Amino acid sequence: TELVCELTASLGRAPAPGAGASGQAELSPREQLLIETAAMIYMRELAAPPSVEALAARIGLNRNRLSEGFRQVFGCTPHDYSKRQRMDWARRLILDGTMRLGEVAQAAGYASLSSFSRAFTDHFGFPPSAAPSAATAE
Repeated sequence: TELVCELTASLGRAPAPGAGASGQAELSPREQLLIETAAMIYMRELAAPPSVEALAARIGLNRNRLSEGFRQVFGCTPHDYSKRQRMDWARRLILDGTMRLGEVAQAAGYASLSSFSRAFTDHFGFPPSAAPSAATAE
């Protein structure tokens, strides 16, 4: 439910600054809906997100139009969007405190704790082991 609320809120935001300024045509209403559908697919499949090519094929856009649509709507590439959502979800799982870090890494789609730790540190600026859990947040 929380993820759906966040996605709904993000879809209501104004397009990223410079949207359409890259020489690409603005999104049609149909393309806008397809980009939103792609974002929902990423949200549903956080642990094993599809590749950009596979996602484009699933929603019926070419890879370049999908990438441009994500830049216009979310201000980032599809890969960056997926990674941001996975990291935010992992942070919430850590905060919840019911899973060990290895389980969080696996749930977020990382093959190893070390690759997850690197990605988490790159994203948040601190390792997952330094993230507060529900037990330490009280």
